[in-house]
Amino acid sequence: MTYFSYFIRPILLILGINLLPAQKLAPVTLSAKAESHPRAGEVVNLSIHTELDEGWHIWGVYNVPEGPIPTSIETNDEKVRKTGKVREPAPIVKFDEGFEIDIPYHEKTLDFILPVLLKDDLNIGNAELMVSVQYQTCNDRLCLLPKTV
Repeated sequence: MTYFSYFIRPILLILGINLLPAQKLAPVTLSAKAESHPRAGEVVNLSIHTELDEGWHIWGVYNVPEGPIPTSIETNDEKVRKTGKVREPAPIVKFDEGFEIDIPYHEKTLDFILPVLLKDDLNIGNAELMVSVQYQTCNDRLCLLPKTV
């Protein structure tokens, strides 16, 4: 064997691996909008549209056993007050081999609904409402760290 085979090739391999750009995984896209034409002082449903890349899923909002991080949707915005429970489409419930339990989850495309009461003095024309969504995304091999957006 040559000097190159024993010493240089392993160094180049290590450098090549370490210099590869880190692949960012972002398998979830979220957007939000009011379901109707909101008026100050009224309850409006905020629709949080969720799109997941093929092969990825997020856990449901309710009845998620200990282990996976359930999806949660909150508002800390002073312009609105949450008036009811988050509504979600009927989740898929399947046995997860990683957690070894049945877990409700969502895949592909769905809408969560968050009912909120708008303040009486809210200027609707200029209003931007802040909503936070926490979720954990998984595929059949791994789960990403929980993310809040």
